[in-house]
Amino acid sequence: MKRFILISVFVFLMVESLLSYESVAVSDNALSTVVNPAGLGFKRTLECYIIDPFDDTEFLDETSLFLRAGNIGFGSNFYYGDDRNYNSYTISFGSSLGKNFYAGTGYKWFSNIKQDPSWDVGLLYRPFNFLSIGVIGKTLNSPADLYPEYGFGIGIRPFGNRLTLSLDGSLNRTEVVNYGEELYLNVRAQIEPINGLILKGNYSEDGYGVGLGINLRNFGIESNVNFDEDNKFNRGATITHFSVDQYRTVLKSKKKYWLAMTLKGPIIEERRKRGIFSKKYPTVKELLDIIEKISNAPEIEGIYLVIAGPQCGFVKKQEIRKALAECRKKGKKIFCYSQSLGNSDYYLASVADSIFMPPLGYIGLTGLYSEIPFLKGTFDKCGIEPELEQIGKYKSAADILIQDSMTVAHREVTNAILDDLFTQLSTTISEARGIEISRLRDIINKASFTIKEAKDNGLVDEVLYEDEVVEIFKKRKIKVVPLKRYILRKDYVYDWQTDPRDKIAIIYATGNIASGKSGENIIAGEIMGSETIVHAIQSARKDKNIKAIILRIDSGGGSGLASDMIWREVEKTTREKNSKPFIVSMSDVAGSGGYYIACAADIILAEAGTITGSIGVISGKFNLKKLYDKIGLRFETIEKGKHAAMLSLTKPFTEEEREIIKKETREFYEDFIEKVAEGRGLSIAKVDSVGRGRIWTGNQAKDIGLIDEIGGLKEAVRIAKMRAGISEDAKIAIELYPKYPSKFLDLGSIDPFTLNKYIPENVVNLIADMAKYKIYENENILYIMPYTVKIK
Repeated sequence: MKRFILISVFVFLMVESLLSYESVAVSDNALSTVVNPAGLGFKRTLECYIIDPFDDTEFLDETSLFLRAGNIGFGSNFYYGDDRNYNSYTISFGSSLGKNFYAGTGYKWFSNIKQDPSWDVGLLYRPFNFLSIGVIGKTLNSPADLYPEYGFGIGIRPFGNRLTLSLDGSLNRTEVVNYGEELYLNVRAQIEPINGLILKGNYSEDGYGVGLGINLRNFGIESNVNFDEDNKFNRGATITHFSVDQYRTVLKSKKKYWLAMTLKGPIIEERRKRGIFSKKYPTVKELLDIIEKISNAPEIEGIYLVIAGPQCGFVKKQEIRKALAECRKKGKKIFCYSQSLGNSDYYLASVADSIFMPPLGYIGLTGLYSEIPFLKGTFDKCGIEPELEQIGKYKSAADILIQDSMTVAHREVTNAILDDLFTQLSTTISEARGIEISRLRDIINKASFTIKEAKDNGLVDEVLYEDEVVEIFKKRKIKVVPLKRYILRKDYVYDWQTDPRDKIAIIYATGNIASGKSGENIIAGEIMGSETIVHAIQSARKDKNIKAIILRIDSGGGSGLASDMIWREVEKTTREKNSKPFIVSMSDVAGSGGYYIACAADIILAEAGTITGSIGVISGKFNLKKLYDKIGLRFETIEKGKHAAMLSLTKPFTEEEREIIKKETREFYEDFIEKVAEGRGLSIAKVDSVGRGRIWTGNQAKDIGLIDEIGGLKEAVRIAKMRAGISEDAKIAIELYPKYPSKFLDLGSIDPFTLNKYIPENVVNLIADMAKYKIYENENILYIMPYTVKIK
């Protein structure tokens, strides 16, 4: 037994000596597996460490291997002597317990030796980027008469992450020494004077050590030697390590290259579904962040942009195009290839230096048109009578149900919207392609032309198949890297706090506004639940680290009651004592209820093509009596109260009931314009003049005072930082709301993107519009857009 105990003590001491340069407060790499498993909770990916020691003991051939994959670590130590060959293995796990606080545990066992396994437990706390504190308890289960060992450490970085100082102490107990009678201290230092060159040193009462290391991109090697108090060498080690994340390196920058970016399929605002089977559509923010990172990467010379039918609104494409334009301003080249380009896709492609298309490609640069369905005739045949009241001559949301054709007001506003959007589209393309605006409009008016004609008119630079475009890159000796591979490349995290302390919240308010929690309707699409958004605003407001809030709206409105609940929470955030800067960023649409929830914000931004406004109210019901008569369905009603059955679908309104509905609708409209007037600092008369249900583009809305600035998410973040007193260059963390739970087996659901594959888009849109009214069947008042605007 004594032999086993002595061997075990030797094993533990040997491991300690091999890792003499690692502090329990500093270690967060693969060596954390045995140094302090809490370090495995720190954000890292895949690492491998191999330690080959050289010393003056009889164990002349000891090798240690440590692997780390995320939060899991594995270590193995191999000891080879004359007649004593045995191995030890450790598996550890670490996780985050909250902001900058980590915990971990390790389990060690042996082979070729009779020795009980042991347990280690560690904690790590990093309250600041310059301070780290760690503690660990080893062999806590006291295997084979071994006593637990307790260690603690404190690390400081007084001048950033290139210099690290640490002090570690340990308390051990043996048969002759009790805890506290002997405290073993070790002082360590590490400095990186230039990228990739590491100098180390340590000092204790037993002696001192020095080390030198060199890091390449994903590989590093270092050598450490230790001397006793008499300056005699006693042990050393060579450590080789690999990491998926890229180290700072002494190597010069890689050869410059291009990135291949393909825009295809749905591009969404927020990712609600998080199951393993959920479709991972890219978000607008993710694309904007990637493009910004590319624009600041010196090793990237350009972007090979492939446009293959991105499915998103015009404003989302405006934001993406602006980000790509910023890339070009910073010296990046953009080549674009596409087989087919509609109006909005060509608008996006025009940002490129060169546009390539195949000989039989298609350009649908035909201009804009509005096509609005009217269901009155259909309802008449079915016996359905919509009895709706709407405030404002431009509030045409009910027109598709109660009119045979456009009213004069409806036609006026539709023309105004199309005029502005067409101007935005044509002006941008004209400037980008260097085509005089009148000539460009002549080209558009021709509607149909071959790709060769498109080239002759300056719309396309070269008529090439994609393999011929690839050949151009080869001839110019340009390396093109797929975007996915680039995204997987991550820099090694050196800072102790991975996220800055200051945060800005982005709350996504997307979909049809309804009471309750957010969800998804199989036909109508995303539902913005008032409970979900209210809770998100409250959470962001209460978080002391969140310095400003951005409400990102992509909604045509919905329930008046639900809109008011969200508005109230916005108003509390901007008006009460503990207010925070509140900025609204409008996406494709923020109209009616979508504008209602925005109007109390400190600053409202929209892109030039955003559809907003629609300050108006709809109320009423569908009278299905004639339908029921046609199919022979009869109801008998008994009322206790003169107007108890007022909202019944089996009877029309009486004149008195209709007056009640009109009065109620008028009151809600007056409340709407009062809130807009207060939030925007405008007179009620002014709001009424630009309200009355009329929709506006972002450009028009800025001119009449409904928004403050033209801009997207990037500009919203800039203003949020400014309002919060944060330097424009300062790093911040972005906290996304609402928080949706992960559903492991979430199989997703049918959405408009899927339906469009099998059903004509105009039919899908019509069904979706009708489905909205089913959602609101229990709502008396609607703040809802008259129609949606899409540029194909």
